[in-house]
Amino acid sequence: MRCVLFSWFQCYTTRKNQPQQISNHPQQFSSDFGFQFHTFSYEELLIATKHFASSGILGKGSFGIVYHDCSQILSKLSHQNLVPFYGYCHRHDHELMLVFEFVSNGTLADHLHGKRKKQGTLVPWHTRLNIAIEAASALAYLHNSGIIHRDIKSSKILLDDNLCVKVADFGLSRMLPLVVSTSKEAATFASHASTAPQGTNGYIDPDYFQFHRVCDKSDTYSFGVVLAEIISSLPAVDDTWNPYEVPLLSHLAMNKIQNEALHELVDPCLGFQPDNEIGESITAVAELAFQCLQCPKELRPSMKQVLETLQGKLRDGCEIVIERVSSNDKRQIFQQFLNEILVSNILDHKNLVTFRGYAFHHEEFLVAHEYLSNGTLAAYLECEIQHNKCTLPLLTRMEIAIDIANALSYLHKNGIIHHNINSSNILLDKNMCAKVAGLHLSRKLPEDVSVNATSIVSISSDIAKNCVYIDPEYVSHGRVSTKNDVYSFGVVLCDLISSKLAKYWESRDGESIAVLLGRNIENQALDKVLDPRTGFQSDHKIMQVMTAMAELALNCMGFPQEQRPNMEQVLDILNGKRLERYKTIEAFRIFDFADLRKATMQFRPDRILGEGGFGSVFYGNMLTQ
Repeated sequence: MRCVLFSWFQCYTTRKNQPQQISNHPQQFSSDFGFQFHTFSYEELLIATKHFASSGILGKGSFGIVYHDCSQILSKLSHQNLVPFYGYCHRHDHELMLVFEFVSNGTLADHLHGKRKKQGTLVPWHTRLNIAIEAASALAYLHNSGIIHRDIKSSKILLDDNLCVKVADFGLSRMLPLVVSTSKEAATFASHASTAPQGTNGYIDPDYFQFHRVCDKSDTYSFGVVLAEIISSLPAVDDTWNPYEVPLLSHLAMNKIQNEALHELVDPCLGFQPDNEIGESITAVAELAFQCLQCPKELRPSMKQVLETLQGKLRDGCEIVIERVSSNDKRQIFQQFLNEILVSNILDHKNLVTFRGYAFHHEEFLVAHEYLSNGTLAAYLECEIQHNKCTLPLLTRMEIAIDIANALSYLHKNGIIHHNINSSNILLDKNMCAKVAGLHLSRKLPEDVSVNATSIVSISSDIAKNCVYIDPEYVSHGRVSTKNDVYSFGVVLCDLISSKLAKYWESRDGESIAVLLGRNIENQALDKVLDPRTGFQSDHKIMQVMTAMAELALNCMGFPQEQRPNMEQVLDILNGKRLERYKTIEAFRIFDFADLRKATMQFRPDRILGEGGFGSVFYGNMLTQ
């Protein structure tokens, strides 16, 4: 015998006493959703629930009443972490009964902060991590099928006797429409659907709530809240908290993680210590939750990425990215795969993405790298443009450029040409430090060949995909040298000063980005390409630094190759400009104690803004001099 759930939905329209029109034809209901399910007779369900006896009610929701009993029913389950949907029954025009598997061990919410927690049930960290992985697996499967759950929360994550996950309740789920291409390519799912916000307070995506556009990243946000619950054992919303604070766990978690106060968030029973294995694992999951809760939604990872991150936890607790390498040319891809392993194995630099390991399975190549939470520079800049925000001040842009130049200078000193520098291969960590990735196309110069030497080779099809970043001399003549990387770096500098990827620069008749930039510099019209949100129009010193960066970018893209600086020279120039920029910050003023006493009205108590371990903070008003 097998336990099952029966859900009775009573659906009405907003018109008084007018039932919503539900098909009387079972096969129509099935085909509307693209699936086929077993159709039960009303009498079968009546017998199974003992005439819907009140003693069999498991719970009530906004859409109906849930019953349970035992019955032998064949499962139609297509994923191990989704509650199997067995079938349905129509009765009259306004009653719809859905039949699901009964999962016996309650919900994740029960175990973390509900009745089972009160009964003394403790869930160890390794079990919580496995629950997170299985829930993420279910969501990734749904999203791959074009389905958005829309109401992910800990009370919808059911646990069986072995604490294995079954994600439940698809009453609010939304299937994304198919977009049919005019070409021969297969149809794909739309990126979002426009619909009124649905979900639960504390879990609902703020972007979805504001713009009424739901997408897979809406579920990612909700899952981030669930991760915060797994870490803290706190509910998503709790009115017993400080009434002067917003009682949302998402806000609390973001605050604690951002302020490096994770120990104040973690459930004490987990034995959190930052320097032990469990502590490092919890920290990694907390950082993942932080990414899931980001706004705008473009900054969040997909559930596939979330799943790969959770599954890819190393024993040292750090996060990794698994790169699946594929190509029609098995020989070529094997060579690239081997090349990245060999090159990465001899490199060690703070501005190169750390190589963690590799695997070879059924002619598929997998490479593991460290995970950097802010994604690629390309994605970051595109997100800024889309939302009309500027979160990269000039100094941060300069630091990113210096980090990249540091990495390239190091590679060149070791006789390695990266060969594929572009903004998509520049990754940013949580502190906006840049690390260079994508070494599978790199070339190691022979020991007896000078770093500045030039050789002739054929162009790789993989490199050609990023043609706007490629040295035209390499494209036209196959000339390979470290100066190819210098050219590509110049294009990345253009991305940084404009906040616009090179492929979006407007040109005349296919002009190169170098010609376009040179003309604007010559015509003193840099304002046409620089990002105005950096403040260069109102700050002459910022304009000076950005002009210098633009001129450096132009020099890096010079013709012929021999006219370009090497990366060590580029690094020296950037470090000098950074020093100049820091020098523009006004020197600190030394105040007289009497002036401060006067400004705070003799340090009056009502002027105190706050107090802490280091003293008191006063509000003061000083006359400018």
